Amino acid sequence: LLMLLSSATTASAYGLGTKTIAVKIFVDDEEPRRKDYWQEVLGRRLDRASTILSGYGSIRFSVIRFGTWDSDDGFHHFATSLKEFEKETDPKPAELAIGFTSQYRLTRGDTNLGGTRGPMRKHILIREGSPNVQEIERLEVLVHELAHYLGAAHSARADSVMRPVLGDGQSRARSFRIQLDEANASI
Repeated sequence: LLMLLSSATTASAYGLGTKTIAVKIFVDDEEPRRKDYWQEVLGRRLDRASTILSGYGSIRFSVIRFGTWDSDDGFHHFATSLKEFEKETDPKPAELAIGFTSQYRLTRGDTNLGGTRGPMRKHILIREGSPNVQEIERLEVLVHELAHYLGAAHSARADSVMRPVLGDGQSRARSFRIQLDEANASI
C-alpha cells in the first residue's frame, strides 16, 4: 500500500488524508538574527521543504511552536551537539524538534551539515552559522534530514537530495532540482 501512495492525489483516491507532522523549531543562544526574522526565515524554509517532500506522498510538516536552547560553547563536534540538543529540548506538543545551531562555523572538507539518529527520531539538528552557505543549500540539507526522518537512506545518485555529501555546490546551479531518487521516493 505504501508503494501506491506516491502522491497526495493518490492518497486522496484511497480515502487517506494528508498527515501533518507538527514541528517545533529551535535556535541556539548563538543565533544572531532578531527573533521575528529567524522565525520567518526558518518557518518559510520548513514550508518549502515540506512542499518538496509532499510531492512524493501525503505528508506535510508544519511549525506549531518556536523555542531556543542554551548550547554549550565548548562543543565543536556535531555528534556532541546533537546529543546536547536532544537532552536539552523537548519537541512536545510537536512530534519533531528541529534545531538550527549557529554555535560554530562550518569548515572545509567533510563535515556534518545536519543530522538525526534515524527514522522517526524526535530531533534533527542543522548547522546554520556559515556565511558561505546559500539558502538553497540550507533548504537541501533540511529536505535531506526530513527525508531521513521519514525513512530515506543515502543514495549513490548524484542528482538525489539523499546523496551522502551535501554542500558540494551542486544545488547552486540554475538547473538543479531538489529531488529524491526513485528508491527513496517509493518510501
